[in-house]
Order: sequence, then C-alpha cells, then structure tokens
Amino acid sequence: MKCCYLIILISLVIGCASQPASQRPKPELPQLTMEELTDDAMMSEEFVKENLSIVEKKDVVILQKVKKQSAAVKKIENTSLNMHSMNLRYSKKLYDFWINYLTSRFRDTFQNHLGNALKYKDTVMQILARYNLPKELFYVGLIESGYNLRIKSRAGAAGPWQFMKSTAIHYGLKIKRGVDERNDLIKSTHAACRYFKDLYNIFGSWEFALLAYNKGEYGVIRAIRRGNSRDYKVLVAQKLLPRETIYYIPKIVAARDIFNQMDQYGFSGQSRTLATQEVSVQVAKSQTTPRPKVVYKKHLTHKVRKGDTLLGLSQRYAVSLAKIKQSNSLRSNRLLKNQKIKIPVKVSYYTVREGDNLTLVAQKFGLSVGKILSYNSLDSEKIYPRQRLVIPVLL
Repeated sequence: MKCCYLIILISLVIGCASQPASQRPKPELPQLTMEELTDDAMMSEEFVKENLSIVEKKDVVILQKVKKQSAAVKKIENTSLNMHSMNLRYSKKLYDFWINYLTSRFRDTFQNHLGNALKYKDTVMQILARYNLPKELFYVGLIESGYNLRIKSRAGAAGPWQFMKSTAIHYGLKIKRGVDERNDLIKSTHAACRYFKDLYNIFGSWEFALLAYNKGEYGVIRAIRRGNSRDYKVLVAQKLLPRETIYYIPKIVAARDIFNQMDQYGFSGQSRTLATQEVSVQVAKSQTTPRPKVVYKKHLTHKVRKGDTLLGLSQRYAVSLAKIKQSNSLRSNRLLKNQKIKIPVKVSYYTVREGDNLTLVAQKFGLSVGKILSYNSLDSEKIYPRQRLVIPVLL
C-alpha cells in the first residue's frame, strides 16, 4: 500500500485520544469560532486494532518508515485532507502579547522585517500556490527570519526558513564549501513547501504541522502520546509543549495581522533603513527642521533583561556585534540578567522647543518614539521645553 506507513503514523496520533472526554482536563484556550478537527475515515477502531503492534513501536522507528515513503507522499497532490484550509486556534492573551511586543519593544527590527517581507512576498506566494499550500505559511518565514536571507541562528539554522543542515539536505538543498542553498530564497522556499506538505500529511492538522516545524516531529509525537490526546488545546492546557512552541501559533497570527494592517499599527511599507534615508533627504531640504550638527561618541549603558541577547542589542542600537563585544571585553555571546552592557554609539543632541512632543521629534529625525525613549532612559513620553535629548546618529 503506497501510503501505508503514513497512515500508520496518523493512526498513532489519533489513537492517543482514547481517554474519555469527561476525564480530560478542561482546555484553557478559548474556542475562537474555528472548525473542530474532524476524524478521517481510516482512523477507525478496527484499523488501530489491526496495527496495534506497529503503533506501539518507538517514535523513531515509525518516523524512519514514514521518511522511506516520502517519495510516494510527495506524489499525492490531491490529498483527501483539507490542506488548503488553515483553521488555527490560539490564546487571545498570547496573541495580545505578541501584538504589543512586535509594535513596541521589537518595533524597529520588525519594521525591517516587514520591508523584507514585502520585497519577497510575490515570489513566496507564487511558490506556495504551486504546491497548493495556504498563503498564511508566508508569515512563518516572517517570524522565523524576517526574510533576512543571510541570517543564522546560534543553533545553526540558516536562511529565510531557518533550516537545520540535516533537514535542508533531506529536502534537496546543497550545503558545501562556498555554497549554502538555505540562503537561496527560491530553492529554500521550494524545500520548505515540501517539508510543510510532509508535516501536514503526517499530522493531518496545520496546528500540529506548525508546532512540528518549530519543535520537530519527534517532540510533537511525544507530547501527543504523553497527553493521550490529539487536540492541540489539550496539550497546551497540560503544558506538554515548551513555552516557545506554545507561543508559536499566536506569534504567526499576530505577525500576519500586523503585516495586513501596517497603517493601523504605524508601520511603513518599506524597511526602516530605506525609510530613514528618505526622511533624512526630506529633512535636509527643509529649512524649518532643526538637525543636530555636532556628532559625539558616547557609551550608553544597557541593563540586561530577561530575553536580551547580544544580537538583539546589536539590532536594537544599530551597532555591530563585534563593537559591543570589544567595548565590554566579552569573549562569548552569553549575557547575565542585570548585567550592564556599554553600547558604543554616535549621537547628537536636540533641545526641546515650545510645542514639541516626542512624536514630532521622532519624525524630525526619522526615528521611532521607542528609540528616543531607550536612548534617553525615559519612562514616559513627556518632554519639556529646553530639555536636552540624545539623538542617535544612524550610519
């Protein structure tokens, strides 16, 4: 049978839900007008009983058999499962957290991500359509890499889809001296589409497919078996998934909504670097716009908070990672909570005038309000006439 092992794996996922509904813990996530997951006809009790000896084998053995059938799986273009429909459920609380984070603390970097995404959107969407995949998968690349084609994680994942080396090679990408096709937008997107299709064919649910993309197939299968359920909400309620994985789907949805409503959230349709250059040209032509003339070298002090990384600080303050490490005599990228990091920057100063507010000042210099607050260690947006503000010089 062509898809025998694929069916066996799906039966494992379904078979884990044998616990009576009345004994399951009540899910904490709200029901958000999404369609309930439906059972497939081949998941009958008779099928599971016939394959019980196989179902009880270790996860690794099952997945190895599924991978041997990957060539056959890829030929199934018209699957009976509703691959094109992406009904995602998520915590409203976590969704609100990501909306707030992406539009405030992470705003400057996310503006660049949005600019990159706009540049590559048509190309990625065309490839997704070719594989008959949901267009919402475009936003996975947005949160994975911000469509930075050269980005590489500490774990070794690279490119816009953040492929690990073994997964990339499995899906046909070449990685050798001087060549890494994970950084090739078109080739890596084709590979990502094949990977998405395989994950969906394994789990029969986009919720689980996305979780597996983030955590790996083995991790999701182990969570399903420990929770004795194939309901995503139940596994989240039982905390059988890591926090990063639980946050993954709300983050995708939040990024999607911001992308589709940039004006509402105050983002522009281009990268922040380009936008800043254009604003600088416009400001230079205006005689009424005051520009600081003297540039000073300065060290800002940043107190490390939970979640901070050197790479994040580098992006936040637009200073190279090497310069930050050099200024602090750091030999590694490790940061400790409450550690004070010196940020070498070039700044100018602006004296607040009557009628100024922080939004107007930010617009004058092509900066975000958050950036000025950060550079001046301000807790609120209140400013006063004759107050001296530090203005970062963007190079």
